[in-house]
Amino acid sequence: MKQTSGDKVWAIVAYASYFFLPIIVPLFIWLLGPNEYVKQHGRSAFLISLVPSIINIVFIGVLAIYGLGVADDQGLAVLAIFGVAAILILNLVLFIWIIVRIVKVATNRI
Repeated sequence: MKQTSGDKVWAIVAYASYFFLPIIVPLFIWLLGPNEYVKQHGRSAFLISLVPSIINIVFIGVLAIYGLGVADDQGLAVLAIFGVAAILILNLVLFIWIIVRIVKVATNRI
């Protein structure tokens, strides 16, 4: 089945929603998309958005548990610096990947 321009717009919106409402919009597009092409991109965008959210929640939880359980400020500082650096690198990689996916969908490469 050939994709229409409307299908491409829905796929682009699914990926671009990473910058606003990153989990909600792709989930709705995945579940309510008009055809399999749109649903596939909605699912992909949803999973791309879900990964950093889960990692951020886990990092905050680990930091909170470690901070409450151990009164070692130096160890907590190292953990915080490592976690923030890892999250920044992950988000930068995902940012570039999202832009590439948007361009590929817009130019009919995927």
